[in-house]
Amino acid sequence: LQGTLLFNAFITAWTAALLWLTALRLGYGDRTGLALGLLFGLSTIAWPYAKQFFGEPLSALSLLLTFSGMLAWRQNGRWPWLLVAGIGAATAVATVTAHAVLIAVLGGWWLVDWFVRGRKFGLPRLLLGLGAFVAPLIVAGLLLMAYNFARFGNPFDTGYHFDSGEGFSNPILGGLWGLLFSPYRSVFLHTPLFLASLVGFIPFLRRHRSEGSVILLLSAVLILMYSAWWMWWGGFAWGPRFLVPLTPLWVLVLAPVVALLAAGDWRLRVGRQ
Repeated sequence: LQGTLLFNAFITAWTAALLWLTALRLGYGDRTGLALGLLFGLSTIAWPYAKQFFGEPLSALSLLLTFSGMLAWRQNGRWPWLLVAGIGAATAVATVTAHAVLIAVLGGWWLVDWFVRGRKFGLPRLLLGLGAFVAPLIVAGLLLMAYNFARFGNPFDTGYHFDSGEGFSNPILGGLWGLLFSPYRSVFLHTPLFLASLVGFIPFLRRHRSEGSVILLLSAVLILMYSAWWMWWGGFAWGPRFLVPLTPLWVLVLAPVVALLAAGDWRLRVGRQ
C-alpha cells in the first residue's frame, strides 16, 4: 500500500519536468521553465494529490504530454512527436474515459492550426502524423473494451450506474459555483496561484494566441463537463479533484510573467521609482 502511494509522487515530478520542457519549446529560458515546474509542484493542488492514488495526476501528465507532443510536431513535422502525443492521449482516455472529449479538442486544434498556418507541412506528412497519433488510441480502446468485457461482461460497460443517477445529471450552474467559487471546493481557494493565472493569461494569449485559445477551450470544456457530473465535488478528496488535469496548463500561462520576473526587469523598474 505504501509503495502504491508513491506512484503519483513520480508522476507529479515527471509532469513538472515536462512543464519545464514545454516552456522551453514555447521559447522561454531554463529559469522560467524551472520556476514553472516548481510552482506546479509546490504551489498547486498537484502537491496533495501527489500523495494519493487518484487518477487525476496521471491525467494531468498525459494531457500535457499530448499538448507538448503536438507543439513539437508543429515545429519540425516529425511523426514520432505525434506518436508521443498519441501515447499521451491514449493514457488520458485509459485513465478517465470522459477525457476523450479533451483529446478530441486537442486533435481538432492540431488540424485547424495546421490549416491556418498555411499547411506548413504537406498532406503526406500530415497523414503520417495522424496515423502515428491515432494508433495508440486504437490500441488503448481495444484494451479498454477487453477489460470491460472481462470485468462487466460488456465491452461498452464502464462500471458506472447511469440508470441509478451516476451521470451528467447535476444542475450545471450549481456545479460551476461549487468548482469555481464555493468555500467547499473552489479551485481558487485551494490554489490561490490560479488568481495570478487569470491575470497572466492575457499576456500569454497575446504572445501565444493559438496555444492560449486551446487552453481556454480545454478549461471551459472540462469545467462545464464536471459541473454537470452528479458528484461534481469528486468524492472524498482535497479540493476540486476533477480540475487537477488542467493544473499544469494553468501554470504554463504564467510563463510570460515569470519570464519577466526571472529577467529582473521588475527590480529595475522598482529601482527607478
